[in-house]
Amino acid sequence: MAIKNNKELEEKVNEVSALLKEISKYIGASTEDIDRKYKIEFPRGYIRTAEQFRLKLTCIEDYTTKTNIAYQLMLSDLFTWLLNRTDIFGTVKEMIIKYQIAIMGSIVETITKQYVPSNKKGFTKRIDKMVEEEIITEHIGDECKWLWEIRTGIHLFELSEQEYGKYKSEHFDRATLAARALISHLNSNKE
Repeated sequence: MAIKNNKELEEKVNEVSALLKEISKYIGASTEDIDRKYKIEFPRGYIRTAEQFRLKLTCIEDYTTKTNIAYQLMLSDLFTWLLNRTDIFGTVKEMIIKYQIAIMGSIVETITKQYVPSNKKGFTKRIDKMVEEEIITEHIGDECKWLWEIRTGIHLFELSEQEYGKYKSEHFDRATLAARALISHLNSNKE
């Protein structure tokens, strides 16, 4: 039966939440894989396919690179679903945000290397060169630099303090928008 309004939506969410709690209580905290017939079916169609993403990455010519970026964007869809459709909170929520930042940073780094081949000067210099050569706007360059700076905490051995409280929902959105703006701008330049 299709949900027709927000009241029905709230009722269904409460039902599903109660059932998930029952299932989790029955299964317990075991990390063992369970038989497929006992697994909850993830909603199909929310996570876009690699092909859908490849079609949006016209700024990348190499098929393998384009495909690997597409795989990362599929994981990003999962993270987006988790943050937008569940009440996940605390440290786990922050770690999802951190890994979204890492994914977007990796994508941006990979794309920029397609436009300014590897140099020993590093990411920031590559962005500066792209702005200087008007491959991207200064605003996109600034957002990419912000993304690169916040993603520096990806390597645990480099951390000098606990990460709790470091990653916020707005960081998730800003990281995603930075990568999206870069891709969109470069795609439009290819047309």
